[in-house]
Amino acid sequence: MAERSVHEGHRERLRNKFLTNGFESFEDHEIIELLLFYAIPRGNTNPIAHDLINRFGNLRGVLDATPEELEGIKGLGSAGVTFFKVMISALKEYEIQSSEFLQLDTTKKLRDYFSKDFIGIKKEEIHLVTLDDKLNLINCHIVARGGISTVPVNIRKMVQMCIEDNSETIVLAHNHPMGEARPSPEDIRATKQIARALKGVGIFLADHIVCSPTETYSMYESGFFCFEE
Repeated sequence: MAERSVHEGHRERLRNKFLTNGFESFEDHEIIELLLFYAIPRGNTNPIAHDLINRFGNLRGVLDATPEELEGIKGLGSAGVTFFKVMISALKEYEIQSSEFLQLDTTKKLRDYFSKDFIGIKKEEIHLVTLDDKLNLINCHIVARGGISTVPVNIRKMVQMCIEDNSETIVLAHNHPMGEARPSPEDIRATKQIARALKGVGIFLADHIVCSPTETYSMYESGFFCFEE
């Protein structure tokens, strides 16, 4: 009972510290410890927070860790692993739902949008954004998991997404989790083939954005090819 009382008092003190000054005076392990209060309602989360920092280096490293990596931390459990993944996804949605992304009518907006869309994704994925006739965002879909030049892209699936969203204009994006954002020759060749196939059914591919953890690249802006050729 005494140990439980100490932990509960510590939790209350840490919460009050946050409510008074935010994270201004927090160390990374204290931020993680506070977050874990809501995934692990009983017990001391301080050792778990320290183990996470020792394993992943800092708060960003913890949030970027895969579920498989997190599962190796003693005491975290499935609730803690799920909590971190839910939180990073919620933060990403919060950023994406910003008013600046309601209309994706410039290359800069597209690059900024997808740089946030790929936060926390450690493996290559292909995403498709559907737009209305005023370039307002309708929806964002995961088309495939894998690189644009290594995974066969299902054109029928892409067309069906456009039909369901009542969209004739799309933007593709894929990520290079471990490399630079510049597209490979295979990326460019595959994108040309997709653009031609979609054009044949009345769907316009406006751009293809490539994202790395540190930069973004627009194929349209680069002048590598003309989407209307």
